[in-house]
This record gives sequence, C-alpha cells and structure tokens, in this order.
Amino acid sequence: MGNQEEKLKTEIRELFCELNEEVKDRFDIATNRKIIPNNIHYVKIAEELYQKAIELENLNKNISAYDLKDVMREEVDEVFKHKFEYKGNIPKGESITELQNKMRDATMHIQMYYSDVLGNIKIE
Repeated sequence: MGNQEEKLKTEIRELFCELNEEVKDRFDIATNRKIIPNNIHYVKIAEELYQKAIELENLNKNISAYDLKDVMREEVDEVFKHKFEYKGNIPKGESITELQNKMRDATMHIQMYYSDVLGNIKIE
C-alpha cells in the first residue's frame, strides 16, 4: 500500500505543477503567438488532482482532502465560470489578468490546504 500511496502523491504533485503552469502566459515559438491561460483546461487538471486526493485519503486516513472540497466548489468553480471580454477577436488584457488572479488564488489555496502532500512547491 505504501508504494501506491507514494505513486498517488507523485501524481498529485505533478498535477499541481501543471495547474501552476496553466496560470502563466506562454509563448508558442512554432506559431509565434502568445498562449493565454485556459480556464477549462485548468479546471480539468484541478478535478483530476482532487480525485487523486480522495483516492489518497481512502488509502491513508491521516491525509485529508476535506478542505479541498471548498476550494473546488468555490474558487475552481469561479475559474470555470470566467467569461473573457473581447476586443475584436482578441481577449482583453484585463480579462486575462482577472482569470490569472482567480487561478493563482485557487492554486495557492489548494497548496495551503493540501500542504501535507504538496509541500512547498513554488507558485509563480
């Protein structure tokens, strides 16, 4: 059981790093375009992380995913509901920044409430 527990912890940490990356602006060299954060992709990663956390809790009752439920229900849901404001075909910068702030807050609270597993992974 310890091996499965460590595997889940590693998967959760990897998913958390993916969440952290999704918040950032990125640049695609191949298309020479800026890639903006994707709220739907962020939510899918967060949901997968939460499911892994529940699996881990079922293996080890000392590691609780209880506090993550509120983050998922409130903050991650706000990320999901975010609507971009557009100027022409391009999302407005303020709209992107607002989404990134929501994502950062949710990511920070996931780390805060699940620090037993995530440790001190740097949030950017």
